[in-house]
Amino acid sequence: MTTSQPVKTAQTVTYATGDNSRNSLDWPGEYTGVIPCASCEGINIHLILQADFSYQLTQGYLGKQDTPTVQKGEFIWNNRGSAITLDNSSTPMQFLVGENQLFMLDQNGERITGALAQHYRLQKH
Repeated sequence: MTTSQPVKTAQTVTYATGDNSRNSLDWPGEYTGVIPCASCEGINIHLILQADFSYQLTQGYLGKQDTPTVQKGEFIWNNRGSAITLDNSSTPMQFLVGENQLFMLDQNGERITGALAQHYRLQKH
């Protein structure tokens, strides 16, 4: 009787081919914006994306005396090369990468819609 041995395979990560935000846009740089906040005037966001996939995120609550928080880490691209996810957070932030702008995504990775949708955008400087 012959017994078969388990076959070990390497895990492969595939990325989209062709033009996408990751390979066709000049995405490294500094992005800023003010996003809506339920308990303050807004959240001032300053996000620096580096070409080595590291980032620095500074968030400050407008109208409050709190010191802005600074978070550093690495980000990963989705398989389509269109959006990034920041690590180092209990609730990872996701952004769709556009030409000279980032669009904040909801927890499901979808564009935010509704009356305040235009406020969930960071502009590159």
